[in-house]
Amino acid sequence: MVIVHELCHQWFGDLVTPVWWEDVWLKEGFAHYFEFVGTDYLYPGWNLEKQRFLTDVLHEVMLLDGLTGSHPVSQDVQQATDIDRVFDWIAYKKG
Repeated sequence: MVIVHELCHQWFGDLVTPVWWEDVWLKEGFAHYFEFVGTDYLYPGWNLEKQRFLTDVLHEVMLLDGLTGSHPVSQDVQQATDIDRVFDWIAYKKG
């Protein structure tokens, strides 16, 4: 699944790149979703797209979103030191 995720970055993140770091959730969200779609295409018996996406991603994201430390997927990035802040589980899973 990691290989499929990184192959997705060739399209979402390399070929089509967000204008600024505050939209990093978009490329990570697409890559994370399509790692399930792509792997499900290669191994349909694993039921990744239907079952595991719901249990591993959607339910977890709802739990993360309910925590007090949750934040919007798009965050304001003013300087280079803020960039590390946008690469978190919320950007990957909630995106």
